[in-house]
Amino acid sequence: MLQSSASPAAPAPARRSSGSAAIGRAWRARQNRIDSASFHWTEVVAHRHDWIPNPLHADSENAADPALTRERTDTVSRALVISGNRIRVMYTDRHAVPGSRTVTDTTFTDWITQGGHIGDLVLRPVLLDVRPLDRNLGFRTRARTLAYGATQKIYRREALISIEEPADSGKWKHSLWLDPARDYVVRRHLLIHAADTMIEQTISYFDDPTWGWLPCRWVTLRRKSRPVLWQSSQARLTSFRINGLAGTPPNFSNRNACH
Repeated sequence: MLQSSASPAAPAPARRSSGSAAIGRAWRARQNRIDSASFHWTEVVAHRHDWIPNPLHADSENAADPALTRERTDTVSRALVISGNRIRVMYTDRHAVPGSRTVTDTTFTDWITQGGHIGDLVLRPVLLDVRPLDRNLGFRTRARTLAYGATQKIYRREALISIEEPADSGKWKHSLWLDPARDYVVRRHLLIHAADTMIEQTISYFDDPTWGWLPCRWVTLRRKSRPVLWQSSQARLTSFRINGLAGTPPNFSNRNACH
């Protein structure tokens, strides 16, 4: 079972930054230079019966977890294919079936342009990098969020910038922590309810010589019924292709290659 002793870092005193225009320019440039792409990765997923759903992200893979008689950990393969404003999703799921050994199912969705899988948590670490301005990623008032300004914070001894959308009527909101030293990529994505962090995704990157910073490893922490975050999944990039050109993922044995 995956466990984590990580807890959200205590932020330094917040300070407003005027970097919103720079964020918008960097995101638009990154999105415009990638017309088509495919990303493949493997992901270790823990299924716990104290999993808590949330109203902003459908999570069909975990929806049955509260009824589990035995908790388990699966290793799955996923692929995301992007063409303009359309995406397709492939995932291979290994799961137990009564009276049988582990069964592997592979699903490939039809092309979609909005809703559906675009908002899935499992895709956000990639889509937040290559399609950061897509409104379907969850920010309901992105223009207002950027206009409101960014806040400087310290995370793991690094100076990052956070932007937050206004909370909805149910007190839910997203927070993105950006790295100005890496073209404002999203290093940390939080889903917050009132004052509680319900989901935290931390994303590591490598510097590709052609395409710049690309996600190579990400970890998702979730809040369970007891008020604590636990590591529910960990993913590693295995291959990618952008605008028809195949790329090489980093060597994960080198800690400095993906960070």
